Amino acid sequence: MLVDRKREKAILYAFAASYDVSCLSAVLKIPYLDQKKLYVERNTGRRFSGEELRYAGLAVRFPQGDFPAIKIVLQAETMS
Repeated sequence: MLVDRKREKAILYAFAASYDVSCLSAVLKIPYLDQKKLYVERNTGRRFSGEELRYAGLAVRFPQGDFPAIKIVLQAETMS
């Protein structure tokens, strides 16, 4: 996981160690973001608070196949 100093953008790479039915989905808890900011997940457009990502996590589905991996980009929204 990469996070910028201002905690406005994060890039996560998640890998499944083996292909198994139990590895098709996971919940990733992300403790390094600012809890008071809102983040947009770039692939889907879903919005999450930093607090939600820290305590509840982000549900992800891995693609089927050998060595499944996903890239997640979170960008903080500007507060108005």
